[in-house]
Amino acid sequence: MAGTVALRCVHSASADAIGRGYEVVREQRYRDEDRSVTVTWQERVLVMQSEEYARSQEAGLRQRLTTARTSLTALTARKGKGQRRYQTADALHAACHSILEKHAVVGLMTVTLECERQIRTVKAQRGRPRTHTPHPPQRLIEEGSYKVSNLHLATPMRLRPVLRGWGGAPMPPMQRPRNGA
Repeated sequence: MAGTVALRCVHSASADAIGRGYEVVREQRYRDEDRSVTVTWQERVLVMQSEEYARSQEAGLRQRLTTARTSLTALTARKGKGQRRYQTADALHAACHSILEKHAVVGLMTVTLECERQIRTVKAQRGRPRTHTPHPPQRLIEEGSYKVSNLHLATPMRLRPVLRGWGGAPMPPMQRPRNGA
């Protein structure tokens, strides 16, 4: 089934709205090979969604989005000495994707990765110099790490069908790093 269908409100016996849905009529056919008879009839298919179930789905999705956002932000937060820093974009990309999959929000959140580069000067030799030299040899070390820079939810038009429980097309979950990676 493809295309757009108008939803109708469904009311209970007390005239309270209990959900929404649509109806499709499709042709069915049965052929009896023994008697060489074909029977054709029209079948009504009713697709319904309760309002209460839609609200619980929406609350669950919002909670999963919040939890995923918190986990992604904590993934590369500055934590102090000895904490893991992602040296490659692929490693951070895989970690982000696993979080999105864990919370079932792949396609509903866009994650942008950013590369941070730092150059520092260190002594070229280990230990103490044998003689006092006014300018001991030095070398430059370039270090790079990646972090999560931006988290964006899908556009409201893309989230609306998902929040209401009627599905939606996935969108790309992540963008590759900026700043020359």
